[in-house]
Amino acid sequence: MPLLCLVALLWAIAGGTASAGLIGLSTRTDSLYSIDPDIGAATLIGPAGGNYAGVGLSFLGGELFASDLLLQLPSPDFDVQTARISLVLGTSTPIGVQDGSLNWHGLASDETLGLLYSIALDQANQPLKAMAPSGVVTTIGAGTGIDGRGMAFDDVNRILYATSSSDESLYTVDVSTGAAQRIGAFGLGIDTSFSGLAYDEVNRILYLNGGVDDVSPLIGNLYSVDVGTGQASLLGSNGVEFVDGLAWIADDAAPVSEPAALALFSVGFVGLCFFRWARGRPLGHVLHLQRRLRPCPIQCDCAAVLALETRKVSNSGKQLRYRKARLLEHSRIARKVPRFKDHHLNRHPTA
Repeated sequence: MPLLCLVALLWAIAGGTASAGLIGLSTRTDSLYSIDPDIGAATLIGPAGGNYAGVGLSFLGGELFASDLLLQLPSPDFDVQTARISLVLGTSTPIGVQDGSLNWHGLASDETLGLLYSIALDQANQPLKAMAPSGVVTTIGAGTGIDGRGMAFDDVNRILYATSSSDESLYTVDVSTGAAQRIGAFGLGIDTSFSGLAYDEVNRILYLNGGVDDVSPLIGNLYSVDVGTGQASLLGSNGVEFVDGLAWIADDAAPVSEPAALALFSVGFVGLCFFRWARGRPLGHVLHLQRRLRPCPIQCDCAAVLALETRKVSNSGKQLRYRKARLLEHSRIARKVPRFKDHHLNRHPTA
């Protein structure tokens, strides 16, 4: 009981964990959201802890990373870096500059090699970049030729997916050569300049989240994408503006939304308080006496004695006081009723 209460309390304080799913980052609110993979609805998790523009989002080694964090330099200049986001604290910590690029709009993670991938869309031929969590950046190949505003990596099959907003299509990018290969068009007729990709490793589903569409220019939608043809199918609306960073989160790292975390905190806190209140109270003795409570064959007032004992257990904070009160009551009634003591102790054993 105390261990479960403590775990629940610490879980709630830390932000908790939930089932695997999608995490989105809105560059309009600079907040993180849990995205329902079935209907696309966004639920607030909390602040991202920084000012982001054209963000890429991905999990690597159980940690959340985001590209294009804007850091204010002496006005009007900005420093743009990739950052590590704490889901517990709601803070962003820069890990390194983006090899001179101000526009890494997509981000994907390779768990096997421990690398983050992005495409520098503001550099010549838009080359593929690989960044270690330490911030060291390597250029792969001569260029992809696509902007890669959305990116995701299939670790099992070692396939890097990327979007191209110029032809609204899905591509694969070779992580050894940096060359891009077109799969096919999304077929949606939407602007994917603000979009995110994420790959569900469990169910083998590629998700596209469009931060802008032609019907509602600010509210984005979630789509599933056929990795064989590139065709996208609508799942539902986010209900939130510009969710253009998208990442798939594993079971052991998923956060709980603010309402759920508050509920977990309340349950843990109440349970912990109850445990502390009950410490030192011989609850086992209370149940033992109640189970043994029965009419006596002689008129020794045993029922009254046992009822009194139960009340003293529930009102007493120390087992020592409980035992003392019971023995005093036994002695008092034993002086009034012959053979009481022997009969009572045989009929209702003491602790």
